[in-house]
Amino acid sequence: MAQLNPMLEELQQQILQHNKDAEAMLDKVADNQNRITIGIVVFNVTVFILLEKLFGSSTPLITGLDNTILNLLATICLLLISFPTAAKYGKRNLKQLKLNEEQIKPKLNYAGSWEYQTNFRIQTLDDGTEEYQRFKENMEGYEEHGISQWTQNVFELKIEYANTALPKTDGVPKKPQVSWQSNPISYDEHEVRWSFNGKIWWADDKNYANEFSGIEFYHVRENDKDGRPSLLEGRLIGTILIGEKFFVVDAISSFKRI
Repeated sequence: MAQLNPMLEELQQQILQHNKDAEAMLDKVADNQNRITIGIVVFNVTVFILLEKLFGSSTPLITGLDNTILNLLATICLLLISFPTAAKYGKRNLKQLKLNEEQIKPKLNYAGSWEYQTNFRIQTLDDGTEEYQRFKENMEGYEEHGISQWTQNVFELKIEYANTALPKTDGVPKKPQVSWQSNPISYDEHEVRWSFNGKIWWADDKNYANEFSGIEFYHVRENDKDGRPSLLEGRLIGTILIGEKFFVVDAISSFKRI
């Protein structure tokens, strides 16, 4: 059975490894910074001693200010510069740790545009009502061809929109038109499942609160040259609200990547 989101399990493993790597990185930065800082301090002390030997007992470079004080001030300035420099070089050449939310394995990559073909079948028995007659006239033997757009990241796979692609006559559809979107999809490399909700516009363009909802499930039948799923085949079960009545349809359906 398809998992809700197999990439979240991978993300958890990445986070655990990331935390271990981050801890090791911080220890390495601290060691490098300490080593560089000690070296710089020793260097500055050496500079101070040399300055003392060269200028300590000579004529003051600035009248009224002993050269020893000047040498000490110069050493302190060097030390102030040294600490941030030590931090900078302490982090040099370390691996950058980053979790990439957009990196998706090809076999799990469903993002993109898909065209679909859905062949509907009526499952509700005739109750003799006007609503049923409208339902039957529009849905009996209806074959819908549509286009859908799928979006995906490490947290969620979802069909953002899907619409019937049908020719029109004078701006009025020849057949019903369906517009829908999915809730977050449960998936793995072998199959996908989702619930959906949308709306149907009848061929005569009259509105009877034609709300459409249901579930769909598909198996991956083909993958493209990049290893991504490219052909899905499966079933749909849905209910259509017409006025105050619900009617049931099922369908054989397929999605093909475009």
